[in-house]
Amino acid sequence: MDDKKKMSPLTAYEKEVLLELTQQYKNVIENKKTDAVGIKEKNKAWEELCQKFCAAGKTTKRSASQLKKSWENLKYKARKDNCEIVKQRLLTGGGPPPKEKDEFEFSAKMDSMFPHLNLRIESPFDSDGFQQTAAASAEEEEAGECPYLDCVSEEDPVESIPLTKPVPSSSQEDCSVAIVETPPSRKRECAKYNSVTKKRALRTVTTEYMDQRNALELHQMKELHNEKMTFCRQLMANEAELHAQRMKQEAELHAQRVKQEAEVHAAKFKVEQLKALEMELRIKKAL
Repeated sequence: MDDKKKMSPLTAYEKEVLLELTQQYKNVIENKKTDAVGIKEKNKAWEELCQKFCAAGKTTKRSASQLKKSWENLKYKARKDNCEIVKQRLLTGGGPPPKEKDEFEFSAKMDSMFPHLNLRIESPFDSDGFQQTAAASAEEEEAGECPYLDCVSEEDPVESIPLTKPVPSSSQEDCSVAIVETPPSRKRECAKYNSVTKKRALRTVTTEYMDQRNALELHQMKELHNEKMTFCRQLMANEAELHAQRMKQEAELHAQRVKQEAEVHAAKFKVEQLKALEMELRIKKAL
C-alpha cells in the first residue's frame, strides 16, 4: 500500500476500534524508550495492530504508518480539547458560546484510558492554584472554620468590624453564647489578604532564588576567569622558555658558522701563499 497516498478521515467507529487496539498495546506503543530494541518492538506492535484493525469489520484498509499518524492526531486533539475545557472554566462571560460537551466525549474517554496524555502539575502559585485556594477558603468560611482574626496582620491593619449581634439587655443573663456572623466584607478582605500574602511569599522565594543563582553564576565566572588567567600565565611562561632556547640554539649555530667560515678563509689564504711560492720557484728556475 502506498503510505504517501492521502487517506480518508477516520470514522467514529474506526476511532473506537483504534482506541481499543491501542489500549491493548499501550505498554509498547507509549513506551518512552528510543533505543533500537524499543523501536523494533513498537514497529512490530503497530504491524500487529494494523492487521487487527484491517480484519475488523466496517473499517478501511490502512497501513501501520497511517494508523500511527492517526493515533498521533487523536492524542493532539485530546490535549487541545483539554486545554479548551480549562479555558472555558476561566471564562467570565461574553464572546461566542462555548462548545458542546458532546464534542469532548471521545477526548474524555481517551483521558480515562490514557491518563498520562493530560498530566497536569499542580502548583499553588499559578492562577488555577489561587482559584482553588480561594474556593477552599470560601467553603471553610461558609462552614465557619475560617479564623478571621488571624488574617489581619500588623502591616495591613483592617478596621474592626463587629462579629456579634448586639444582645438586648433583658436577655443578656439568659444568653450565654454570642451569635457569630460572617460579614461579606471580611470574606473579601480575607481572600484578598491570602492572595497578597501568597504573592509576597512567591516574590520573596523568587528573589532569593535569583540572588542565589546570580551569586553562583558570579562565583563560577570568577573561577573560570582565574583558570583562564592561570592557563595564560603558564602559556606565556612556556613560550618565553621556548624563545630563550631557540635564541640560544641560534647563537650557537651562528658561532659555529663563523668559526667554519674563518677556518675556510684561513685554508684558502694558505693555498694562495703556496701557489705564490710555487710561482716564484718556477721563475727562479727559468732564469
